[in-house]
Amino acid sequence: MRIIHPTAIIDPTAKLDLTVKVGAYSIIGPNVSIGADCEIDTHVHIKKNTKIGARNNFLHASLIGEPDTEDIPKDQNAEVVIGEDNTFRDFCRIRAGATGKGQNKGATKIGNHNYFMGGTSVGSSCTIGSHNLIIQNCILGKNVHIQDYTYIAGLAYIHHNCRVGSCVIVSGGSAVKKDIPPFALAHGPIARIIGLNSRGLKRAGITPPVRKTIKQAFHIFFPRKDHENQKEIRSFAEKIALVRNEILEELSPDSDTYQRIYYLINFIEQSKQGVMT
Repeated sequence: MRIIHPTAIIDPTAKLDLTVKVGAYSIIGPNVSIGADCEIDTHVHIKKNTKIGARNNFLHASLIGEPDTEDIPKDQNAEVVIGEDNTFRDFCRIRAGATGKGQNKGATKIGNHNYFMGGTSVGSSCTIGSHNLIIQNCILGKNVHIQDYTYIAGLAYIHHNCRVGSCVIVSGGSAVKKDIPPFALAHGPIARIIGLNSRGLKRAGITPPVRKTIKQAFHIFFPRKDHENQKEIRSFAEKIALVRNEILEELSPDSDTYQRIYYLINFIEQSKQGVMT
């Protein structure tokens, strides 16, 4: 049964599932669609053209779909597309991304099973995958891409256009200026890679044999301080060739291990911001 507080304002063009709950003084704008079993707390504002899947929770004073007026012309639409089973805690802000002609960055997109803690700010045209945990007062710049199973600790800042690979941890207060490769631990005021996120790999359900091979490849790309060969191979091109020759050639292309290592190589090869080291 749909429950809407009498002080809430719902635009006539908004489409709400019959099981949606809307709290006091919340505002639902034009052309918004909200799926089954979503809960909208008090003073939440969901702006026009926002599309929301099932079982999402929006807590007090969240602002969803605010367009970035610097990047989006008045004649262009801006959208946020949200999947299922996400939680947006109090005072979260999710900016909308432009979708009109000539806009190559597109809508802001959020996948499934993500948890955004209080005060998180997500910039326009960001893409966030699934199963991510983003802690209080993190700021994601414009067009940031975060993949799956990441943990972004409190007060971290991720610069515009950066990418964060799957199974990454970013420590609290870190400023991220380059792409963080999959499986990494990033730490520091200007974040650097300090190791492999072994616990995150385990949490993501990756089996011990696969984790062992990931560790081998990861330490070729990002050698430990005590690694005896760290000065012999310096460029990423050389490291990619070494990983292909020593690891990938020994694996079946259909195996999970091959796919994980190939994903790491592909992420590094496609970097435009530069890869964090």
